[in-house]
Parts: sequence; structure tokens; C-alpha cells
Amino acid sequence: MSHIVCSSSDLQGSPCRLPAVFWDVHHAIWNTNLNLACDLVTEVKNAHKAKGVKSAWTAVAWADFAYWKYSLCKNKENLKVLDLAIDEVIEIGEGLKEKFQPPKQNSFFGSAFTSKEELSTKYSFYLDGKTVRAYGWLYRSIYHIGQEEQVKAAFYFRKSWTAFNDCKQIIEEQKKQELKTDDYVIGMVNYGLGMFHLVMGLIPPSLKSIIELVGFEGDLELGIKELTVAFESKCPRAAEAAIGLVAVKWFIQDDTEGALALLDRVSNAYPNSLVVTFFSGHFSKFTGNTPKSLEFFQSALKLASDNEFKEAVTRISCSLGTCAYLVNDWKTATTHLQNFLDVPVEETKMDYRPYSAYTLGLAYWHLDMEAGTDNHKAAITALYKEAKNWVRPDESYDAYALRKMNQFLSAGTWNPIECLVARSDALVGGQVFTKALEELEKFEEVANSTNLPTETVEEYKTIVLYLRGEARKGLKEYEEAQKLYKEAISRQATIKEETWVLPLAWFGLGEILSKQNDLVGARVQWENCKKSKGYDWEKVVDFKIFVIEQKAKLQLPQ
Repeated sequence: MSHIVCSSSDLQGSPCRLPAVFWDVHHAIWNTNLNLACDLVTEVKNAHKAKGVKSAWTAVAWADFAYWKYSLCKNKENLKVLDLAIDEVIEIGEGLKEKFQPPKQNSFFGSAFTSKEELSTKYSFYLDGKTVRAYGWLYRSIYHIGQEEQVKAAFYFRKSWTAFNDCKQIIEEQKKQELKTDDYVIGMVNYGLGMFHLVMGLIPPSLKSIIELVGFEGDLELGIKELTVAFESKCPRAAEAAIGLVAVKWFIQDDTEGALALLDRVSNAYPNSLVVTFFSGHFSKFTGNTPKSLEFFQSALKLASDNEFKEAVTRISCSLGTCAYLVNDWKTATTHLQNFLDVPVEETKMDYRPYSAYTLGLAYWHLDMEAGTDNHKAAITALYKEAKNWVRPDESYDAYALRKMNQFLSAGTWNPIECLVARSDALVGGQVFTKALEELEKFEEVANSTNLPTETVEEYKTIVLYLRGEARKGLKEYEEAQKLYKEAISRQATIKEETWVLPLAWFGLGEILSKQNDLVGARVQWENCKKSKGYDWEKVVDFKIFVIEQKAKLQLPQ
């Protein structure tokens, strides 16, 4: 089999020290062609085996393939392949490091009898060994995270971090001695260091136990610089570096346009990438373009289905159904949320099942409302009874879903105001703010048409004030939003069941004040959130303040 031609996109350069198969496999993986990736690397590995040789970067290519294969199709067979692939990478990296150990600095006998060409060769292979081993330990850390073995994961995370730092020192020594260097291998090191600093730099003080377990703190600014260098090097990790930078530009630097432009470059380079398409779906959702996110998730679902990535299909179905629910597209929501929940419980994580069941029932109910029927009432009842068994009591979203499902099971119906609030809340979550406000304008009319107790209607009115505040904040009408939040907060005596409203109103008010650079006032509102029970507001608030502090360090607007 002949190697595919390396991408000529602006994300990937031409092979140098790295073997062609490493580039080819990486390109195939990112274009969701795992079968091609497997064939390419298997052919080369077999050829090497016949000659009795091993290649460090070919081993990394195989580990890359094994990692993605297991990520998209988790079973014991793929886990074993990944485990063996990681061992091979570490073993080969260790062998190279030992074989090509360069002379010690200031060693007369070591340097006097070594030509510059020989020294360059030694340093190059030594760096290969150290870099390959660093990636092997990184994969080993990820492996243990997947097995929920956190202490082992932290141990190998630390080893990988140390190894990447060693690589950086080797590169500096190469440059100091004016030896040949490889920009692509250097880019691989930059990426490793950049991701370490990015991940550890975003761990807030409230999670210091993680920092203590791993053994070092991250430098966010340095992480951004390292990832930028990795991206610009066009090394095989340029696409991964770009995804990290997209997250930084959007979440930390408030540069949505820059993030979108960078994401478009990755999408153009890898038009058939399941990873990029799925990430783009979430990015579009978080940046307020939920209709566009539906398009991305539809494309991602097709890619996953065509490649028979069962677990990916399940996860994307949940995301697709949720996004459709957020824009009140009940038909699409019911189709994909039902597909998600049809997967046996033992084959999915419980993270989203209870809440997805709750929203699926609401979507079915709205379909019936539009059709003037109650065709799905029995199905909703059966679903909610089953979903009660999935609830994890300590999870706030599960507890909320359980309370709402019990509310339906007790009454045998959703009252009209509950439906109005639910679909308006969804629209706010989907950042369809104008439509949400239009729905909320119907509150008085709907309330007057019901015979609900006065105290219940008053509680709903407080919720409506909060949702109107959220919508106005989303439209950047901050003065009006503050008035609505404050009015909702002033009515806290009306809140009996929906206790989530008050902390969210305080939090939203704090966000507006922080945007107006009134951090003292913002902190006051956020401290109020911590008084609420049923949700870990302390961690949420601490992380919010931590992000603001990080932006201040980077001299960015709040």
C-alpha cells in the first residue's frame, strides 16, 4: 500500500525526521478514517518486524490509532490493544534515550572526540526518545483516568510533564551548540507543554488537592504561548493545538471571532473530522448559534453512524436532542432523545439520562399540545416511572428532574404555566432570547386561564422575572436585566419549590456587575449564591472569580 500524500493545508507541513506513516495516520484519524489509519500503520509495523527493527514514531502512530479506536468504541479488546501500544511506546522511547545519551556538558573526553554531525545525530535521537516516552506516559495517564484510577493517572501525568520539560532543555542545548533541530519534533514538545500548562492553569484554588496530587501548578499565559508555537510549527499536533487555542480564545480571551476563524481553518483542513464537527457543534451552541450547532451535530451523527462508532452515536444523539429541545424543535428533540434513551442503561453513563428523560417527556407533551391530542401521555408516564430508577440523589440535575417527573406523575399532566416556563427556559438556554421574551409575554394570559392556587402563580411569576432578566442580559440590555433580577430577588418569599431561581438571579446580577468592572459588587451577589443548598455554588463562584483573575493577569476585559 502506498502512503497517502500529506495534507498541503496550512495546518500540516511536510515530513522531515518524522516518518511518512506518522503524518499519514494522523491525517487519516482526523478525517475519521480509522480503517485507513490501521492499514497504514500495520503495513509499516509488519515491514519493520520482518527486518527486526522498531520505529519510535511508528509506535506513537499506532498508539494514536489505538487511543482513538478505544475512545470511539470502548471494549476489552480495544483496551488491551491500547495498553500494549502504550507499553511499546514507552519501551522504545526508553531504549532510544539510553542508546543515544549525548556527552555530558563540559565533558572534554565526551565532546572532543565527537564530531558536530555525530553530536547532532545523538541529540536528535535522544530527543526523539524523550519525546516519545513523554507521550507514552501521557497516554498511560489518560488510560488510568479512563479506568478511574486517579492516583496512577496523576503519577504518570507528573512523569509526562517532567519528561516534556526535559525535552525543552534538550532543545535549548541543541540550539546553544548550533546543532540541527527539527521544527516538527519541537512542535510536538511545544504542544505537550502547552496542554499541560493550559489544563493545570485552569484548575481553580478550590481544587488544590488535584494540584497537590500532580505536583505542579500551570502557567496559563505560558500554555497559550506554547500552543501557539505548536500550531504555527505545522507539526502533527497542530490541529490539537488549534482546538486548545479555540477554547482559550472563546472562554478566556472573549475573542469569539478569533476562535471561530481558527476553528474554520481546522474544519477546512479536516472536512470529515468527527472530532472537529462535534466540537464545532458545542462551540456553536455555547456561542449562541444553536441552529448552526444542530447542523454540526447532524453531520457528526452521520460520520459516527457511517463508521459504526456506537458510543459516539449515543453521545451525539443526546447532544442533538438537547439542542433541538433548546430551540423548541420538539419533533427533532423527541427523535434523538428517544434514540439516546433507547440505548441500554449498562451501555451509557448515567450523567444525562434522568434529565434527558424529563426533557423528552416535555417535548412529547408539547407535540401533543400542538396536535391537540394526548397520544404520548401513557408513554411519558411509563418513561418517568422508569427514569426514577436512574436518579443519583447527590446530583442536582438528577434531583431536579426527579422532582419535576414526580410533579407530572402526581398531577397526571403538565399545567399550562409549567409548559410556558419550561419552553421559555429552554429558549434562554439556547440563547434564542427574543423568542424567549415573546413566550414570556404570554404569562399573564396563561396564568389567568388556569385555576392554580395564588401562591403557585406568584412563584411562577418570580421565575418569569428571572428568565426575562436572563434574556435581557443575553441581549446585552444590562440595565433592564438588573431591574428584573432585583425584582425577582425581592420576591424570594414567594419561592417554595423552585429554590434554584434565587442563586441563579444573584449569579446573573453578579455577572453584569463584573462586566461593568464592579468586582466588589459582583462578589457580594456571588457570595449570596453560596447560601443556597442543593448545588455546589461555592465551587461555581470560586471558579468564576478564578477565571476573572486569570483574565486580569492576561490584561483582558472582564
